[in-house]
Amino acid sequence: MPSLSYDQWLDYTFGLSSGEPCASGPYPGTPDDAFEHCGRFLRASREPLRAIPRAKAVVGLKAIPSIDGYGGLLSWPGFAYGKRTVLADAQVALFSDSFKDDGFDGSAFMWWEYLIGAEWDDGPAVRMDTTMCDYLIGVIEQIFKIGGRECQMSALHGANEVGPATTTGDVPAIVARLTALAPPASGEVALYAETVAEGNAP
Repeated sequence: MPSLSYDQWLDYTFGLSSGEPCASGPYPGTPDDAFEHCGRFLRASREPLRAIPRAKAVVGLKAIPSIDGYGGLLSWPGFAYGKRTVLADAQVALFSDSFKDDGFDGSAFMWWEYLIGAEWDDGPAVRMDTTMCDYLIGVIEQIFKIGGRECQMSALHGANEVGPATTTGDVPAIVARLTALAPPASGEVALYAETVAEGNAP
């Protein structure tokens, strides 16, 4: 199976030529190039997103963490756990550089809802990997500390989605840790934190 270049990965992922993000059919490259290119994009997303038409950017950003994207690499047993944490950490830069001031039409908020069910090459879904879910809570904490509505609302949604799959499953405690790290950006964020902690968020 040939490797894709980074430009080919961007083209495939955002449907720049095909018109479909993560075009239908199996991924045409290798797991290693999917890992490398996805990580590169997450760590430096601002410039590529500026060059991609917004509609394609939104659909592609929603596809990246999904079952049809790359989210399942986080729980794929073909990669060692330590390698997978590198990809997990890269998500912080995406939120800091691109999602902080622009949620890309719900892409930031829905990130974790898509990610938790993602799987790669028939591997286990992210929600089945308790060790990775525990690690992702640390990533979510870093994102909450970035501040701003988009990052904090997404982080709280992440607590709601990822929290139940952690070792303790203690979502109220996770929310308490988040809000202790940084003040909520607005009353809306504070109210949503209460909703998640009370178990009333959808």
